Amino acid sequence: MKINLTNVFPPKILFSDDKPCVSIYMTTHRSSPDNEQDPIRFKNLLKEIEKSLDNYYKTDKEKFMKPLYDVLNDEAFWKNRTESLVILMNENEGVMYELNREVKELAVVSDEYHIKPLIRNYQSYDKYYALGLSQKNFKLFEGTRYYFQEVNLDEDVITERTELLGDDVGGKVLNFGTYKGTGTSFHGHNTKNEEISKDIEKFFRYVDEFVMKNYTQVYNLPLILVSVTENQGYFRNISKNPNLLDKGIIKSYESMDINELTKEVWKVIEPMYLDKTKKLIDRFNNAQAKDLASEDLLQIAHALEEGKVDTLIVEADRVIPGFYNGVNKRIEAGDVKHHVLGDLINQFAKMAMLHKGNVIVLPKDRFPTKTGCAAIYRY
Repeated sequence: MKINLTNVFPPKILFSDDKPCVSIYMTTHRSSPDNEQDPIRFKNLLKEIEKSLDNYYKTDKEKFMKPLYDVLNDEAFWKNRTESLVILMNENEGVMYELNREVKELAVVSDEYHIKPLIRNYQSYDKYYALGLSQKNFKLFEGTRYYFQEVNLDEDVITERTELLGDDVGGKVLNFGTYKGTGTSFHGHNTKNEEISKDIEKFFRYVDEFVMKNYTQVYNLPLILVSVTENQGYFRNISKNPNLLDKGIIKSYESMDINELTKEVWKVIEPMYLDKTKKLIDRFNNAQAKDLASEDLLQIAHALEEGKVDTLIVEADRVIPGFYNGVNKRIEAGDVKHHVLGDLINQFAKMAMLHKGNVIVLPKDRFPTKTGCAAIYRY
């Protein structure tokens, strides 16, 4: 059995009845010398997994652990890491995630997978795209409140104008100028201005269509344009993307490192995020007044079991040690490290996704209740 890399969430393994369930979270490093310690730390986490297997589960430990040791012994794997690594595995299948944000280290064996960090990473609630555009090339980025990264496009995707249309005529780049009543015009010193202007227009139309059809239209997410003033005006004039935000970042994306770009993009997104959060909390409060929502943990558990929950809101970094027992219909408290009890919020999230409910992670300072959970019902 091999542990397969995936970018799909939730994964099918989450809803499998196979036990035990292994969850491994660890921060990794992109380059030497920091990444030299990653295999050592991973090996230590595997020892924790083995200890838990000895304590709680009767299984062929050597056979069960083999896929994990295959990862450990893959030297090439450890030389090409992102900011963190996540593995979910049982005795029959396993999936691996490479995240571009650090995670809290964890290695646990239980009857449930630990998924809350993955929910936070993949939730679409506050997700967006940012398009870095110049006259010569483009890059696409994605982010949420918790991370920001470049989108890894397929190798055959054209990102350079010269790849699409050939070399610049005369080797010079055209400048744009905007004039009242006439839209955007072109000026420069190259005798082939008209040909260059047509090439840039073709390139921008290609970029617009590619991003719209493959990303923003598919996932219905907002797009922020990061480019200089001249490009902003021209691209917006030709764009057919309804998800392109009116407000952009008027800077060259190539002039900023990833940290500066993250901050600039969040300045645009944050007001939208806060407004969306306010509307979500208002929706919860209005539904609760009509007995169509609850913050009571046991009531939420019963509603989740019945498939009544449309939206489950959980507090980031909150842990509620315990487990909902579907037999006696009670919540049993206990140690979060216990192989059966675990984290109640984690169990609730899985139950919601099992019935196609939405799961949204909000920070403590924005959370509408004191219980760490809030559920809005379908009926």
